[in-house]
Amino acid sequence: MNWIISIVGALISALVAIAFVVGMENLRKPRLVMGTLETRTHDYGEAGGKPAKILRVCELQLKNLNLPRIVKWFMSRNAAIHCYGYITFYKVNGEIAINGRMPIKWANLPRVEVYPGGTKIEHSLYEVSYMDVHPGEKEIIQVAAMFDNESDCYGWNNESYYQGWRNPNWKLSDPGDFFVDIMIISPGLRCEDVFKLHFGKDPDDFNLEKAESLDKARIISIQKSREILI
Repeated sequence: MNWIISIVGALISALVAIAFVVGMENLRKPRLVMGTLETRTHDYGEAGGKPAKILRVCELQLKNLNLPRIVKWFMSRNAAIHCYGYITFYKVNGEIAINGRMPIKWANLPRVEVYPGGTKIEHSLYEVSYMDVHPGEKEIIQVAAMFDNESDCYGWNNESYYQGWRNPNWKLSDPGDFFVDIMIISPGLRCEDVFKLHFGKDPDDFNLEKAESLDKARIISIQKSREILI
């Protein structure tokens, strides 16, 4: 009987140890969350040499949450490495507003960097598609843009620079409300959320807000169905 008790005790100890290790590894996994930011306005003026004098951009922030304080002193959360993602635009009734998924644009990965002395380095679309998000840090995702006094809205990503900022593939012509499904992908990790994009005929009437829970569930369900078909 003693040997049975010993075996059972060893098994329980092993299971507890395995559960502890699995729990710690799960804690260390990146935990990404998205939130809205104020619409940003860039005024380049007459001498800016840009495709528009005024650029308005709706943005999101992606954060890799820190560990709780109780465990933060002896371990740290992993970085979400090589993150990339896609945006899908939907009408409020759930129909697709723009066919296809738009690759996201990281605000802090410029397509062109200017170094001291005026040297310019142009990066490929591949180079500016991936971002590491470290624990406790935030990165900005740019979603949509409007220009000057125009009433059209465009999905905004790195391809826009090759289309005079106005990429016809990502054009939303009718002012109103749209849902945007944002999918962020990192090795072993997917983070998805839904936001409501609003733009009106007045260029200042342009913002991004969190979608209601029911709308989010509906759009994500539609998105999953589309992914199966694709």
